[in-house]
Amino acid sequence: MYNQQKMRPNIVIVATELPFVQVNIYRLDTTLCMKYASYLITVVVCWIIYLICLLTGYNTFYEVESVRLIFKRHPDIAVEFRAKNQHLRKACMDFLLSLIETMCQSLEELSNEDLVEADVALTYLRDAGFKVDWLEKKLDHVKVKKEKEQFCVARLQEMEDSLLELWKKCSDLDALVEKEEEELSDTRTPLSLDDVV
Repeated sequence: MYNQQKMRPNIVIVATELPFVQVNIYRLDTTLCMKYASYLITVVVCWIIYLICLLTGYNTFYEVESVRLIFKRHPDIAVEFRAKNQHLRKACMDFLLSLIETMCQSLEELSNEDLVEADVALTYLRDAGFKVDWLEKKLDHVKVKKEKEQFCVARLQEMEDSLLELWKKCSDLDALVEKEEEELSDTRTPLSLDDVV
């Protein structure tokens, strides 16, 4: 006799009944176990990174949280980074954080020189062993937005100049209209007896 029932979503119980023996075999759902293992590994790695950050000098919450978020979203970012010196590792991470902070500035504050320097910083980080393809895509996106912003600012300036010119023309036409109305009023004024005689 073979009996199968689900006790929990992740554990399947298979029961086999023999004449005098009952055997229960617990079999775990492997896909669910892999998800839990993956999640557990991610949590452990994040905590290890958090502790390393605290030990290497990232003592403000913002820095620690930023580094944690970077490694959570991009766990393979520093797989090829092999610097042994703690100060060099911290300097590279500071460099990465500064680059990200620069990219988070508003487009008004961000100059073209800043974007060129960000490109150089990205190349430096890539050469140091960081996998920053995702950051390069974001930087390209920021560059496109900056170009669009500059185009919009230039176009807006043209429109404002045109509007100012139109206001000037309108003002000049308004003055001409007033002058013509005065002339028309003078022309329509009937002649008086003194004017005729």
